[in-house]
Amino acid sequence: MPKTTQIQRTESFQRIRQAIDILAAFPLLGRQGVVAGSRELAIAGLPYTIVYSAATATRLDILTVIHQRRQYPPLNEG
Repeated sequence: MPKTTQIQRTESFQRIRQAIDILAAFPLLGRQGVVAGSRELAIAGLPYTIVYSAATATRLDILTVIHQRRQYPPLNEG
C-alpha cells in the first residue's frame, strides 16, 4: 500500500471538513443510512463516507467517518 504524504493527509482532512460544512447547511443531502436514524454521505474523490444524524434542525451529529472498504456497521454491532 502506498504511503500518504502529510500534504495528502491534510488535503483529505480539508475535503472531509468541507463536506461536513456542506452537511451542516444541507443535512438531508446524504442518503438514508444502513443504521436506523442515520444518514450517509460519500465524499467525492475520497474513499470515505460520513455517517451522521441530523439530531435537530440546528444540530448535526457526526457518528463516524469510515473508509468505504470497511464493513459498516461492524458485524458484531448489527
